[in-house]
Amino acid sequence: MGVGPPSPNINYITLSDTNWVLYGRGEGVVEFRDKLIPLWEAALDCWSVLAMGEIQFGLAYIIYQSGIIDEEPGFMLLIGLFIALGCLCVLFVLHRWWALSFVRIRDGKMSIHQPFRRHQRVRECKVMDIMSVQTSFDSTTFHSLFSMGVWLRDGTKVTFLRCRDTAEAKWVLNLLKEAILEEQRRLILHPQTVRSLNTPIDSQ
Repeated sequence: MGVGPPSPNINYITLSDTNWVLYGRGEGVVEFRDKLIPLWEAALDCWSVLAMGEIQFGLAYIIYQSGIIDEEPGFMLLIGLFIALGCLCVLFVLHRWWALSFVRIRDGKMSIHQPFRRHQRVRECKVMDIMSVQTSFDSTTFHSLFSMGVWLRDGTKVTFLRCRDTAEAKWVLNLLKEAILEEQRRLILHPQTVRSLNTPIDSQ
């Protein structure tokens, strides 16, 4: 499920050809979007996760074939654990391929379009309500692998995008912080464009 075609008047770039997030700027707008890739490419990109899943399934099969569960029924729990871990690895790859996000910063707002969500597919917030921006590589409380997240003034946490690795996550994080700060400064310098101003995001 995609998030619509790229805007024709915006030149999108990535950190490298193999990365997952597209970044683009236009007149008064900044956009981030997950690449729409085929399932086989998502599987190829996440080969290590799939390999780990295959190992889990293999261990479950070996224990089952050994016949040890006839003597020790408790090993059925271990088999179930290995199968569950293997399924989680497969689901991770499917989620990477299916759960796409499109983020736009414009007119003092950030809109996050996530077609995979059944309810509230488009979420919108004022940039002045954004208290911090994080990604998993530098956070002990944010565990969505290489995703971005914004923490809002009311305590809401919204996650989006899927970076391929730490290098891309750092690149996207810096660009996202820069775009939000730029929009916040614009609102502060032109207060007539908003009804009220709040504390801007921490630039650290």
